[in-house]
Amino acid sequence: MQHLGTLPADASPLLREDYARRAGIAAGYREAAGITDPSTAISLTGHKSFPELETMRRDAIRAVEIADDEALIRAASHGELEARVTRGEQSQAVAPAPAHHLRAVTLVSILSGQRAELEAVQAEYDRWSTETAEVRESASQAKAELERRQTHKVCEPEVISEPEPEISEPEPGASLEADMDEPEAAELEL
Repeated sequence: MQHLGTLPADASPLLREDYARRAGIAAGYREAAGITDPSTAISLTGHKSFPELETMRRDAIRAVEIADDEALIRAASHGELEARVTRGEQSQAVAPAPAHHLRAVTLVSILSGQRAELEAVQAEYDRWSTETAEVRESASQAKAELERRQTHKVCEPEVISEPEPEISEPEPGASLEADMDEPEAAELEL
């Protein structure tokens, strides 16, 4: 893994032991999480349903010294970033409309029961917002990283090929003798 780096050949026994310990922690997590892609260091998303796996993930993050969420985003594979963006777009697509008019409801509306309806709508929006906040934030970070990668992509030199010279075909009925006479005519003019 690129985050762990390589161990120098002249490393002390203590450094070798520390390196092996940290590599073991990361390898154990990757195996438990089923991560086989060598370009993916650690899963970007937590394992809420599996607390033991989430603990292993956190230990692996510390072991390979990934400093923060931004470093974790940068360590993700292109496919994982795209998957995050897709999950965020899907959560946005099913978002209920927020009750923007809740604060503007007048006393008449309160008395007519409209406030109770708007509060129910707002409660549904708040529930959705809370449940999808992490997914939407993660999608935003992944999208920003994909855009950063796109703008910093190394451009390969463009190969410009010269057009091949056009060879004119002799006109039907033209003789080879006429073509041969042309150089002789040029010599006569000299």
